[in-house]
Amino acid sequence: MLQGTTLFSIAILNQSITISTLQNLIRSLKVHYTYFEVILINPMFKVISPPPPKYNDFIDFSQLHNQTNLLEQPQLQFAPHLRILDVKAIDSSMYYYVFLQNCIGDYLLFMDLETQSIKDCLALLQKTPNYDIVVGVRTTKKQSLIQTMVSKAFYLIMQLCAKDEIQPTYSDFCVINRKVIHFLLKQDENIKLLRFITFDPSFKKYEYLFTPLKPDKPKKFLDAINLGIDIVFQNSYKLLRLATVTSLSMAVVNFLYMFYILLAFLQTPNIESGWTSNSLYMTLMQSCLFLTLAIFGEYMRAILLHFKRKDAYQIIDETSNITLHTNQKNIKDS
Repeated sequence: MLQGTTLFSIAILNQSITISTLQNLIRSLKVHYTYFEVILINPMFKVISPPPPKYNDFIDFSQLHNQTNLLEQPQLQFAPHLRILDVKAIDSSMYYYVFLQNCIGDYLLFMDLETQSIKDCLALLQKTPNYDIVVGVRTTKKQSLIQTMVSKAFYLIMQLCAKDEIQPTYSDFCVINRKVIHFLLKQDENIKLLRFITFDPSFKKYEYLFTPLKPDKPKKFLDAINLGIDIVFQNSYKLLRLATVTSLSMAVVNFLYMFYILLAFLQTPNIESGWTSNSLYMTLMQSCLFLTLAIFGEYMRAILLHFKRKDAYQIIDETSNITLHTNQKNIKDS
């Protein structure tokens, strides 16, 4: 369990939040920990009565001491541990970056109050000091038959296209330390879902088994299709290589067809007038187009790979036997 003055952040992924559930979470955290923050982005609170005031400002610890009107609300007695970020015009893919850039804790926990329990949340935090990443592994995925079929097809495509193995049981329910936070902030791609991030193999990872409280909220059909396409193309360059190989193959086929046209012109005495010149022109144009696409594709792939390799390594730890004596000169007289 975290000891001393270690501070950790709890990032709540869902926007629709029941006040009582949030209260229970913070009360449970207070029992075990002293220093923590709960971060919300554009929350929509659900209460029976009375409704809480609408938050339009960033709330931090120093501001809460001066806002007595907030603290007087019965539903907001847990407010000293709460930070509410009002972010304008935010895309769903930027939520993770907002949490990563604005958290102040030594550890960051991502959780959904509707699908993950407070008990599992505390259990994840207990594993944190010994690992860089503690990821929640779902023992069961509560899905309908159609959702199961679509999910299996998606992960099959990911296995064929992605360079690293994707675990279908992984979730976004995880805890990461500062080292992993810096690693994620240096990523070039948008973080669509944390479960598809390929972490540095040097990170110590623990897989925590848990059972979701209920199925994830289903996405709209077009949103799910767009998300799937973004993830497949973002995590693999194999499709780009497939496109260049296909273009190069079609260029070769068109060149071979040009020889067939010439051979047919020489061997067929009664060939249709204009067929040879028109066919040669079309095949030559198509060959040049496909060859140009193949060249562009390979250059794009090389540029993307070079762009990805700009931070190809990280120094995780260092051991040295060098001892510096400040009372001695660095350059000795000969």
